[in-house]
Amino acid sequence: MQNCGTVLLLALLGSQAGALCKEPRPRLVCAEYFHSKAVVIARLAGVTAVKDSYDDVAGTYYSMIVEQTLGGQIPRLFRIYEGNDSGRARFDWKAGDSYLLFLLGENLNGGWVIDGCGNSGPLEQRQTILQQVKAIDSTSDRALIQGSVGGISIGFPLAGIRIEARGPGGVSNTKTGSDGRFELHVAPGKYKVQVFDPGKTFMPADITYEDPNALVLETGSCAQVQFVESSQQH
Repeated sequence: MQNCGTVLLLALLGSQAGALCKEPRPRLVCAEYFHSKAVVIARLAGVTAVKDSYDDVAGTYYSMIVEQTLGGQIPRLFRIYEGNDSGRARFDWKAGDSYLLFLLGENLNGGWVIDGCGNSGPLEQRQTILQQVKAIDSTSDRALIQGSVGGISIGFPLAGIRIEARGPGGVSNTKTGSDGRFELHVAPGKYKVQVFDPGKTFMPADITYEDPNALVLETGSCAQVQFVESSQQH
């Protein structure tokens, strides 16, 4: 029985294990919207604790009722699963309250997953986010690449670093600002984003949201990437 309990626990936590807040932050609303399987306003109908073989709480299922679908497709009744770990949401769940939810997909046990560091949260506290969702223009002929560049870690932003994005619209260039951040407005399509600075090499951070070597940007969408300086030199 103990082995069965362990297997169940691992399956439940599979999509949450090692969860960390990705960078750069905060998460762009349009980026999270386009990377979600569904975006909804839903009411919390019930809460069910999930226990492991030692009777400890390993996670929680939240039973939800869809009130409005803002993107994608999802059944009217669904469940969210959160592991009892660092990936859980930074807000409180209250039965009867409504939530704006960016649903990334389902885990092995049929529970939908959210980014605990993203834009999901109580509807009354997410009105600005909701307006940004409603303002997304999926017919736009432009897309946005946003990112940042750090030194030995993301905590040391680097200014004046050249950024290059290659894609269907050709090559777009910009430089990082004093906070190490950059933005590029490009045509939709597939892009490779690189960082250049004499005498230095850079690599995508382990906790970047998207892969800068293969960004796929839909019309009106956004992407976020994080680079750090590599110890390897030219």
